[in-house]
Amino acid sequence: MKHHSVVEGYPLPREGAGIMAGNHFLQSDSYEAALAGWKSGRLIHPVVKKSLVEKGAFESDEYLASIGDKGDPAEYDPINAFVMTGIGAIPILRDNPGIAYIRACRKILDSDQLLGMFLQPSRDEKGFLRNLMPGVAYLASMKPYRDTPICLFAFSEEKAIGLKHITYNQLSNKLGKELSVAELTIIFADRIAQALPRRAQNNWKQVRKNEFRRLAA
Repeated sequence: MKHHSVVEGYPLPREGAGIMAGNHFLQSDSYEAALAGWKSGRLIHPVVKKSLVEKGAFESDEYLASIGDKGDPAEYDPINAFVMTGIGAIPILRDNPGIAYIRACRKILDSDQLLGMFLQPSRDEKGFLRNLMPGVAYLASMKPYRDTPICLFAFSEEKAIGLKHITYNQLSNKLGKELSVAELTIIFADRIAQALPRRAQNNWKQVRKNEFRRLAA
C-alpha cells in the first residue's frame, strides 16, 4: 500500500482567508489536504458529504448514480465523524446543499480561516476531472472574496501538488472581463489538469466542452 503523503509546490497562506480546492481522486486526498495545512500551521475546514458525519444521510439513488457514487453504510465511522465535527467540517447533501451551506462557508472566510472544497462531488478512481461543481467559483466570485486567494491542488496517485495561488480579480483583470461561475470553474479545472498525469489531461480535453455546457446551463 502506498503512503500518500507527498505534498509539493506552493504552500498555503500562513494567515488570512483562503479557499483550498482540488480534484478528488482518492480517499487520502483529505489527508494530504490536512498535511498541506499542517505544514503552513493552519487548520482547513472541509466541506464534506453529510453521510460521513451523519449515519445514513445519503442523497437520492438517482443523484448518486448520476455522479458515480453509492450510498455505502460502511463509509460512516463514528470516530471519523467525531474528528470531522471537531475540526469544523461543513456537512452537506450534495444534491441540495442549501443556503445554510453558503452561510457556513462565508463564516469561515469572514473569520480569516481556510476553507477546503473539492471541485468534484465524489472520488474518481481513474483520476479524471468530471461532474464539476460550481461552489468554489461561486464563493470566489462573490464581491467580498474577489481578492481571497484560491489555492488549487492537483491530487494524483503519487502526490499532491499545490499550484500558484490566484484570485478572481487577478483572473478577471488578466482576461479583461467579468467571469461567470461556469467560466471560473473551467479555469480552475484547466489549471489543475495541467498538473495531473497525461492520461487525466487527455481525458479533460475530451470532456471539457460538455462540462462547461452543463455548468453554464
